[in-house]
Amino acid sequence: MKELQIKASMLLVGYIASLDIVFLLLGKGNSSFWLSDKFFLYFLLPILFFALSFVSQPSDAMFYARYQKRTKVFVNKLNVMLEVSFIIVNIFWLNILVLSFCNGCPNIFIVWKWYARYLLGAILADTVLILLDSYSFFGDETWTSIALYLFIIAEVAVITPKSKNLTGSSIRIVFSWLFFDKFYWFIIVICIIVISSTLALVNYRKRDYL
Repeated sequence: MKELQIKASMLLVGYIASLDIVFLLLGKGNSSFWLSDKFFLYFLLPILFFALSFVSQPSDAMFYARYQKRTKVFVNKLNVMLEVSFIIVNIFWLNILVLSFCNGCPNIFIVWKWYARYLLGAILADTVLILLDSYSFFGDETWTSIALYLFIIAEVAVITPKSKNLTGSSIRIVFSWLFFDKFYWFIIVICIIVISSTLALVNYRKRDYL
């Protein structure tokens, strides 16, 4: 397990370093690109879901027999997902901070506001993913991750901006609240996180694993 974690960390660092080189060559090394919904959608979320597809795999009978209580199964699984998300977001964030300072002194308020968006976005992805898994909509957890990722892209990149252009008001379902301009966006996101995790816990208590 430790060897796997080391390899995963090396792959993540290599992935971020590759992004740095490519975007610097393309002239997109400034913080405005790294601190955006597009970066979150197309560069941070894919590696997050890729990692979660591995850590959320142990769900056989021996795993559930070890923890016995369904609540413990849920808490353990969610904790692992949150730990992975926290590590990935912070590695990305350290890289963004370095690039931001290399390109001039950034606005600290904006930098930390986007850190909150990225971190809460990762936590939101965790809770919605584990909620969908509790319903077994897509069977395999990998397909659940793919379906959720496609939904996030459809909502943030298509539904919300298109609805704004067509009706003058934006339709926000779940993840587009992360990029809402009003100051209370984080309250809405936290409420969605609490609701989704609570529903997932209720479903896990009802499931018959063995």
